[in-house]
Amino acid sequence: HSPIGIDWSSRRSDSQVIHIKSDGEKALATTAIGASKSYDILDDLDIRASDLLQSNCIVWLEGPTDRMYLRRWLELVSDGELIEGIHYTAMFYGGKLLSHLSMLSDGDDSLISLISINRNSAILIDSDRNPKPEAKRKPRLNLNSTKKRILDEVNNVGGFSWVTEGREIENYLSPRLLTSLSGVEFNDPVQYEQIINLKAFDAFKKDKVKMAQKAVDEMTKGDILNVLDLENKLNELSKRIRDWNSIS
Repeated sequence: HSPIGIDWSSRRSDSQVIHIKSDGEKALATTAIGASKSYDILDDLDIRASDLLQSNCIVWLEGPTDRMYLRRWLELVSDGELIEGIHYTAMFYGGKLLSHLSMLSDGDDSLISLISINRNSAILIDSDRNPKPEAKRKPRLNLNSTKKRILDEVNNVGGFSWVTEGREIENYLSPRLLTSLSGVEFNDPVQYEQIINLKAFDAFKKDKVKMAQKAVDEMTKGDILNVLDLENKLNELSKRIRDWNSIS
């Protein structure tokens, strides 16, 4: 009668949960397959969502393309062991909405507390650094006050924070992938320019999702190596996820 057993079993391919329920005259036994059947068991046990242990890990991301890249990277760096929906969950904070969020459970009640959703939290933030801006724009080298606040809060609660070494998450695409996607030769990572705005990528018509889908389809483990701080950050994040899931 423990929700821990249900959670444990749902994560394994070599086990199953049998839900035995009485209709007043006879007992019916059904195999609990899928989330909705597991929820039926929790309802019968009178277990509320607030009674359950938190999911093991949430990785907060700016948007859907970040999720596409990170999911593929974690799959590659862990040799397929770390699986979204089992070992971690991706959630979106949505760029400018970051100013309305907090990683603390107390303090300014005008901010939404992310830590109340899950204390095992990681966050990936675009640095938006741009030392060589386009015409009529000022250089941007330092993180803004909102990002600095969030990073401090994450560290204070024992979470994991990752600020991209390049301008955006797309700047982690390897030279091999950039060349394959554009048909133009790239010998080094592109650290500060907006990839999607480069003329070489006009075929994607500034559609980041379309470019991300093609990139992850072609991505291999070699595309993680020697691209800014990507490999180091992925190793650090995967270790945290393993720790939060008690995976040795």
